[in-house]
Amino acid sequence: AVFGANPSIVLKQLGSIPLAGVWLGYKNMPSPAQLQRIDRGLIAKYTQELAWRTLGYAIPETKFLKEHPNWTQTNRFTRFTFGGGAITAMDGWAASVLWPWAENKVRREHPELAAGTQEDIDSGASPFYKRVAEEFDEAVARSQSTSDIMHQGTLRRSKNPISKAVTMFKSDSSQSYNALRQRLMEAEYYKKNGDSKSYRKAVTGLATALLAILG
Repeated sequence: AVFGANPSIVLKQLGSIPLAGVWLGYKNMPSPAQLQRIDRGLIAKYTQELAWRTLGYAIPETKFLKEHPNWTQTNRFTRFTFGGGAITAMDGWAASVLWPWAENKVRREHPELAAGTQEDIDSGASPFYKRVAEEFDEAVARSQSTSDIMHQGTLRRSKNPISKAVTMFKSDSSQSYNALRQRLMEAEYYKKNGDSKSYRKAVTGLATALLAILG
């Protein structure tokens, strides 16, 4: 019931996409043509982040369901709609959108990085795609829905049953708050130290975070 027939959770995962703009910049957003050409095989050569997210939810409950399938697992439609397939599919698609976004960012900010030969790209040795993978991993960790301990704040790590109930499925809200707070603190820091260039960048990031939260 929690991971399967829960369309609101599936739709909320789309809300994690605008937040990536805080880390990748809205001016670098991919075009529809780029989104159609996303190569998951290429992504897998340089990072396992997307593959990990599309494995599904490896918890005892879902393991039990896979080993003791009920009617939700009997065909593709019910498995997708009620058995957790939809949430995993949306999770993977939302994260994959960030790859061409990261490509655009690296092209704009690091024009000196070359993709290299096709052999370099296929072997995972491309300097350009290595940097893209770094930007992609950072943006995914900071903006996409997640429930693993490493990417959770103190409140969502709480073992208190009331805290857990209130913060369940609030990873997007938590990440939005963290992005807002980080950019605000950065802006205050750079303003205090007279770094006008970094200050303007932090303020732009703050505005981007506000737009993402509204989105």
